[in-house]
Amino acid sequence: TLHENDVKSLQAFGKKVKETFRTNLAKGASITASNVRNGDSKSYGTSFITDNDRYSYWATDDSKASATLEIKLKSPAKFDLIQ
Repeated sequence: TLHENDVKSLQAFGKKVKETFRTNLAKGASITASNVRNGDSKSYGTSFITDNDRYSYWATDDSKASATLEIKLKSPAKFDLIQ
């Protein structure tokens, strides 16, 4: 069992995490990538960045050592964390 102080601390941490990620600023944004694996946007495109499916993903060609994403938000926003 956990000590009550640990439980309270974990609950406060959980609340803070939920508050931090409550609003997805990238949802509905225009997202472009410098590369998409095999040019196959249906399987590896940028739409998977904001689809809330933890098993989907954007991917680049295996030969790419680096790539860029450009996310144009619907409106100006301040943020200090990207998940």
